[in-house]
Amino acid sequence: MCERRYAGRVNPMVNIEVPLLTSKRSRLLLPFWCVVLCMAACRRDVRETVPIVWAAKPVEITSRELQESFLLRPKFPASLKGKAALEAHLNGMVRYKYLAWAGEEQGLGQSDQVRDRLRWVREQAMREQLFKREVRDAIQVSEEELRRAFLKRRRFIHGRHLYVQSLEEAQLWQARLQQGLSFEDAAQAVYAGLDEDMARTGGRLAPFTWGDMDAHFEAAAWALEPGELSQPVASRWGYHIIRLDSIHLDPMITEVDFNQDRQKVEALLRQRKEDSLSTAFVAKVMKGLEVRVKAESFNLIVQQARQASRRRSGSLPPHNPLSEGEWAAVAQSLQQRAEQPFVLYRGGRWTIADFINRFQAIPPLYRPHPQNPQLFEQELRNMIRDDFLTRRAEKLGLRDDPYVIDRVAQARQDLMAAAMAQRLAGAVTVSDDQVQRFMQHQSVTESAHTEEAVRQAARARLVKVKQDSVISAYVDAWLQGRTVHRDKSELQKVLDALGGEKAAYIAVWQPPAR
Repeated sequence: MCERRYAGRVNPMVNIEVPLLTSKRSRLLLPFWCVVLCMAACRRDVRETVPIVWAAKPVEITSRELQESFLLRPKFPASLKGKAALEAHLNGMVRYKYLAWAGEEQGLGQSDQVRDRLRWVREQAMREQLFKREVRDAIQVSEEELRRAFLKRRRFIHGRHLYVQSLEEAQLWQARLQQGLSFEDAAQAVYAGLDEDMARTGGRLAPFTWGDMDAHFEAAAWALEPGELSQPVASRWGYHIIRLDSIHLDPMITEVDFNQDRQKVEALLRQRKEDSLSTAFVAKVMKGLEVRVKAESFNLIVQQARQASRRRSGSLPPHNPLSEGEWAAVAQSLQQRAEQPFVLYRGGRWTIADFINRFQAIPPLYRPHPQNPQLFEQELRNMIRDDFLTRRAEKLGLRDDPYVIDRVAQARQDLMAAAMAQRLAGAVTVSDDQVQRFMQHQSVTESAHTEEAVRQAARARLVKVKQDSVISAYVDAWLQGRTVHRDKSELQKVLDALGGEKAAYIAVWQPPAR
């Protein structure tokens, strides 16, 4: 394997991973409160003094928090409406906030895992603010640009494409097409066993217009004449060979059409400009760094990760991210090579130990897949890019940005609530007799075909019920005998602002109109 050189694009993420635990009384997901309250907090850079709608030491909830949180409510069945829906939502917020406080009081925030996770959140938030300052705030869309883009969207391309993973394969098929192979026959061969519809239709695409496809794909398609083939075109998914069949023009264009489509066209324009500016910005940050990855270290990490994934049970496919335990085993196996160079760049380097420290800070859901060399190469590129973007943000003083501070504070609260819920639920066990009685009184219908699989499903469900009960009892014990402040007038104001009696949880599924 040769050494690799990298550049990349900005791809900020804001999600925070937490365990799935629930409160019985409110029937609301704990991770939901983590996300909702984070989003509500991040809507404002400066906290304002607002009325308190609910308070019982040490928890207080403002009317602003309640309103913003409810607007971001989960999609539960619309069985609760109006005041009842708001009350249920408020109960969920109370439980979440108390668990977060209790987790902090019990010292659950002192672990290396929490420290690493908060570092990751802080760096993510810093890069988001850097991206906003350097890219998003610089975007301007003129009226002329809007109208030109609108006209582009009134033209539709009819065409076909071959899609392959590598440039070499794309060049091979292009050579065959130039030698006389029909596009339809090539499509049948390329898509056989992968996409029967594309194989049957000769790679035919649905008509598309500007803004519907990858920007590079679109540019290549619009540059063709009817019947002409493109050179291999790189997109975020792989490589394409495009054949333009025809172009359809919509002759009926009015000012009303433009005004109706204006908002969508502007959003597309801004997104395209963001893509272009972010790519240019990252290239500027990475310029001259001469980043290289040592093939020996790269292969060593992949080898150890593959060994760890081979030892997992059949319930987890080998391409899934490594678990905490699996990654701990990989990290342990790499200790003897900890100081071995991994990433080199002008003026510095990462050792394998440096990579391990950065890797551990990433939530498991977003970690690279070292057991997959191709995917690992791409995701390692993103890690390297993000490291230098974070450095740029540090130099600009974005660590102390109000948005960043707010995000970190909210993330800590999220982690404390999840950790406390995990501690409470972790001691729950069930016996075989309890599982049997549960199965006798509950309808346990699973897709599994074996009795043992059904039993395991029932056990998991019973454990969950008991965990919910334990968490609910813990919060209820705190509330007993405590003075609770409830401002009914402020609660009514929030309800009125949300639509009064029309306020309701959104149903996951709506029956079709008859």
